[in-house]
Amino acid sequence: MADAARKMYFQPSAWSKRYGESFFTARVSGYTIHHEEGPWCCGPVEHAAFDIYCSAGERTWIVARRTKAFFDVWSRVRGGLRVDESTATLDAPVLPKKTPFGRDTSPAFLRQRELELAAFLNALLLQFNAMDDRDARNAVESFLEV
Repeated sequence: MADAARKMYFQPSAWSKRYGESFFTARVSGYTIHHEEGPWCCGPVEHAAFDIYCSAGERTWIVARRTKAFFDVWSRVRGGLRVDESTATLDAPVLPKKTPFGRDTSPAFLRQRELELAAFLNALLLQFNAMDDRDARNAVESFLEV
């Protein structure tokens, strides 16, 4: 893909609609608790999905991703990062441990997880513009539905 056609990331504080559709921004903006029905003996199961607010030009959308999706995109991207002395390596996010009795959907736990996922996403996207590996770029673009 030619450099002119590549999507480029801007931090939310620096992004503007005037940049057009070739430029985007994204930030974790909250979470939603979902209830799943299933064949479990104990009834419905709750899980959280984290909302990622995205913008490109005049377009805005929200992508909901579970924590596992953040790890999945990390596993697809980490081999495609360019690392040199001027670029810090990106570590996988350190997430709060699950409770021993299932998923923790308490507001305090989910707020902490939201902050850690936001920090991870910001660090990943700060390196997005320098990614030369097409598969790594595709993984991020697919994750954000850019």
